Amino acid sequence: MEKSHGVIHMKICQSLDSAAVLMRFRDFLGGGIYRHSDRTGTKEATLQWKVHGTTMQHAADVLCKFPSMQRAQLQIAAGGAVARADRSDMIQTLKQLKQMDHVPTTFQSSWPYFAGFFDAEGSITVGGTYVGLHLQVHQKNPFVLEELHSFLLKHKLNKWALHSDNSRGAWKLQCRHRATCQLTLRHLLDSGLDLKKRQADLALSLTADNQMQVREAMFELNGNQNKYGRLDGPGIQRAKEISSVRQQLKKASQQERELLEVKLEGLLEEHKLQNLVTKSLPQMQLSCTTTMHETRGLRARYFATGLMVLYIVYNLLASQTFQGRLPMFLVVVSFISWVVTPVIFAPLPRCELIEQDLREFNGFINGRAGMSEKELPEVVERGQRGRARTIFECGLVDSVSYWTKMCQSPEGQMGQRSMRRKNMGTPMVLGQSRPAWRFRYDFQLLFLYIFGWF
Repeated sequence: MEKSHGVIHMKICQSLDSAAVLMRFRDFLGGGIYRHSDRTGTKEATLQWKVHGTTMQHAADVLCKFPSMQRAQLQIAAGGAVARADRSDMIQTLKQLKQMDHVPTTFQSSWPYFAGFFDAEGSITVGGTYVGLHLQVHQKNPFVLEELHSFLLKHKLNKWALHSDNSRGAWKLQCRHRATCQLTLRHLLDSGLDLKKRQADLALSLTADNQMQVREAMFELNGNQNKYGRLDGPGIQRAKEISSVRQQLKKASQQERELLEVKLEGLLEEHKLQNLVTKSLPQMQLSCTTTMHETRGLRARYFATGLMVLYIVYNLLASQTFQGRLPMFLVVVSFISWVVTPVIFAPLPRCELIEQDLREFNGFINGRAGMSEKELPEVVERGQRGRARTIFECGLVDSVSYWTKMCQSPEGQMGQRSMRRKNMGTPMVLGQSRPAWRFRYDFQLLFLYIFGWF
């Protein structure tokens, strides 16, 4: 919700591969689809479905009829714009409804709800060392997972279990029993499972003969999800060997146990080392390539800056002699090439990034955010955290911080008393006694932002 106008927006973000979901929302509920974020490294590009105004009210009114964790928020959105007097309380209410401990007053689990929830939050993986499946759903709010767990138990799917995932600070509902997983997927397919339909069909076709083929096809459909945590072929063989040694330990005698424990320890160490190499090598290659490019780019800019300074000095000296001078076209081409070439021939998709940088830089310099008097507290708070949105906010926060410190210091308080006695109550205009070095600092700040962007 926009605090300044009280207008509520509804937004849904999806990766570029799942754009069909946003198309359905747009065709059924209206609104528009917009660009949300670009692809960066392993992070996929995302699109955003957004709706506001009367169309948003209609969409919220339709969606709040279905059971969901956001029903209370949708009911608020269906009421339209919020009055000025109620905006602060409404913002706090919406924040509370998004907390981890929120419990909806009315909630009812069903197979269609679980199908949509699994489409958004679920995952399907195929075992590497055994012919099996693993279904899991992560969520920070345990209430919805507890309700779904009870729902699955009522349908005799007793192999589902609810656990806390401390590594993510969330909860997970999971099942590793192959027959239960396949029966659950059949129910979900019959109830409208869409985004993960192809993964579900592959999981239902899993046998001992096609395990590796199904596993590889599942990885292709899952994209970058847990990309660097997957076991490759040698990793699966190592895991099988470790599992075999552990089974032998259960039946081994005391003399054999000592040898098997030493062997198991060596296998585990080798397995950890090879997994670390497998996970880190792609990231290290990308990091090394990027670092080498940045180093070469900095070195080229260093030489370009020196050559540019010499060229400017030569032109200034030549202009003082009132004589001719050499054009030095090769020198100009050299320092321009040293600046431009590292940007064009970068290892990353630079055209999109250059366009994004130009757009963000223009918004930073020419942006109008934070110019309203009502936004002053938010601007100061953002500036103190180092998250100013425009150069205007940077200068405003700097000025506010300077004068706040001046007024709180003993010298500033004495100066205020003397100014009041001198002006006989005339209000002091902000900036009349602003030191000259503060203005120079503002110009230096602007120069550093522009130079740092280049």
